[in-house]
Amino acid sequence: MDETTQTQLNRLCDGIDALDDEILERLAQSASLAKKVGELKQTSGWAYHVPERERRVIERLKARAQSTDFPHWAISSVYREIMSACLRLESPITVSYLGPGSTFSFLALRKVFGECAQVMPERTIEDVFDAIEGDRSDYGVVPIENSFEGTVHESMQRLVRTPSYVHGEYYLPIVHSLASTSASLSHIKKVMSHPQAFMQCRNWLRAHLPDAELVATTSTSQACVDASRLQDCAAIANTSAAAEAGLAVLARNIQDKDDNQTRFLVLTDQPKLSPRENDKTSVIFSVPHLSGRLYQVLESFGQAGINIRKLEAVPDRQSPWKAYFWMDTDAVVDQKRREEVFEAARQHCDLFRHIGTYPQLE
Repeated sequence: MDETTQTQLNRLCDGIDALDDEILERLAQSASLAKKVGELKQTSGWAYHVPERERRVIERLKARAQSTDFPHWAISSVYREIMSACLRLESPITVSYLGPGSTFSFLALRKVFGECAQVMPERTIEDVFDAIEGDRSDYGVVPIENSFEGTVHESMQRLVRTPSYVHGEYYLPIVHSLASTSASLSHIKKVMSHPQAFMQCRNWLRAHLPDAELVATTSTSQACVDASRLQDCAAIANTSAAAEAGLAVLARNIQDKDDNQTRFLVLTDQPKLSPRENDKTSVIFSVPHLSGRLYQVLESFGQAGINIRKLEAVPDRQSPWKAYFWMDTDAVVDQKRREEVFEAARQHCDLFRHIGTYPQLE
């Protein structure tokens, strides 16, 4: 490099260093304001985590970035971490998830809360609910359904009887890999993973490991831990979980569908957000075995002009041949109107519970 080019490069780097110092100073000012916001929220009882506010900030900055040299697609990841750090200054929050380590629940958690949230890995989905209900954590993240394999029944069964509420939902793309301490697929005699992962990779397993024994585990990352202790064994998980367990990836993208996604719910002990127009409302209800009762419940929503997005029967494991219904609808922002609709529906139910009105998180 000639002397003139080196001088120009040094000058540009010095300019970037000066801007970095200025950015840090501005971040410190933002942190000071965040502390004051936290103090006001504490005295008023407002929610610390407000997804709608975060969404507005990111959308505004993305729009501004369109006319600058900074790539607008990077705004979300950059400001997610800034907001995560500021949120921790407002009030350190704890989030429980199905662990250990980098499960898909953990990846969803980080997308929603950033790197600064204090995480609490739990052994089972039931334990995540227990953490919320027992005030051991502020939030919990659980999978509720997959785009191709449907409901995660462990989560749905607990939602039927939990006092917790849905704070938000997040859709995570699911990419599965096969990982092992073995060097070749030909050595694999046993495959471990969560039952949902087996269902999402059934065609690949049938084509490449038709004779392998499938062993269910509590999570994909637990499968990696277990597989790391055994010979001729592999795990289905994401690459982060495989790396944490010291496994080598033998095959990538083994899910049967490329657009595979899982819907995760963020849970909390009580409603913390005001409803917005684009939110979703979820209710759980059951009806007696009488002619027309289910129709009458649905009619209560239809007559109010409320769109029903999803209706699913959930078997009651405590009463044979009895079912609950999980229903997602468009949000009803006006609280009085919402309660009128709910009350009309309750007249035809043995049980009716509003699980939450909540946003899709980004």
